[in-house]
Amino acid sequence: LEEMTSWLALELARELRGAALCWSREAQWRSEMRFALGQRRKPAEGAVAVGAALDPANRDPNYLLPQELPGNAWFQKLRTWAEARSSEHQGRMLHIDVHGCQDPPRHPAFAMLGLGAMRQHAEGLPERCPEHVQMVGRLGCF
Repeated sequence: LEEMTSWLALELARELRGAALCWSREAQWRSEMRFALGQRRKPAEGAVAVGAALDPANRDPNYLLPQELPGNAWFQKLRTWAEARSSEHQGRMLHIDVHGCQDPPRHPAFAMLGLGAMRQHAEGLPERCPEHVQMVGRLGCF
């Protein structure tokens, strides 16, 4: 389990006076058990065994297809939260996607922060636009 990922997300939210949406420990455990089951079946059934063992109703939101978003519980919770707070922040919010990693040395980091949406927004602005310069500078801070 990536035990510290939820803690890190909750602490970031507390520090930034925001909120965190995290998998429950039970959901994390179920996913880990299904993954382990798929790994055990892999020698007999091949690489497809891992994906087949995972719960299709509880997929990683980062791998959903656009047409799957409206029916996804995770997406719905995040969307509802954002819509409820949009007016109080004039539509400006920061979404940080915290991903835990296996402990080093297997991976060089303990966590990764996903700032892809912020980067895409910045790259879509005209280069001479003051907001472009500001957004690129903010990304540089991370």
